Amino acid sequence: LSAAVSLSHREVKQAVKEGLGGEGMGAAVVAALFTGYDYEICWVGDSRAYLWDGELAQLTRDHSHIEELLARGEISWEEAQTSSARNVITQAVGASEMSALDVGSVRGTLSSGQELLLCSDGLNDALSGQTLAEILNSEANAGKRCEQLVSAAVKAGGKDNITALLITPDAGAPLAATAKPQAVSISRLDGVVEYFPLSGEQLDEPDLESIPRPSSARNKVGADTGIPWLRTDSAFANSVYFGLSLGALVAAVLLILQWLWPS
Repeated sequence: LSAAVSLSHREVKQAVKEGLGGEGMGAAVVAALFTGYDYEICWVGDSRAYLWDGELAQLTRDHSHIEELLARGEISWEEAQTSSARNVITQAVGASEMSALDVGSVRGTLSSGQELLLCSDGLNDALSGQTLAEILNSEANAGKRCEQLVSAAVKAGGKDNITALLITPDAGAPLAATAKPQAVSISRLDGVVEYFPLSGEQLDEPDLESIPRPSSARNKVGADTGIPWLRTDSAFANSVYFGLSLGALVAAVLLILQWLWPS
């Protein structure tokens, strides 16, 4: 999956060279590849994946200037939530300054009672972790909750592309006996948030200038993959969505969440 994201990076850069797109165009991406109930999530930029099981665990760490400041202890988590630099990312698919990407990756098993939420930053910028958790905690089906997530983000003043895709396993999913992936943060229904920063030693210096994110406000609603065991519902804006079934036990869900154009 990581190789596929890296290939996309090279393809976008080549397209620019051939005049098929605007100079400096790029994308944030989050993708999930399933083998049975086991998944691999890869990402670049600030598109996110969350695991919901009664509390909301952020599984992907943004490639952003804010995360660098947090890792160095130069800003608190509370300050980061209102910082004007929240949408400045340090990696993007197609960014012309980068010869290669440092694609983020995490693995886990989707168990009974768990759901995966893949989303663009337009969703989590507009809504707190507590609000996301409250909506996911409702008894509505997955499709309805996706619609509620996007609607809530729009009502909260969301100005960026807003994308939400919810992945729910069927009744044959294993019980939650395995350890969950390490979380970046955990948001609970009572409003308590636990954040786990990188240490300064774990932080690599970026090899490009930070990439500012433009904004948009178009929002649409879509649906499902056709993968037999996997229920996926989505609400999205300006996004490209692929659902692939490769044999009985292999499924891929790939989201190109946002195309970014230079301002």
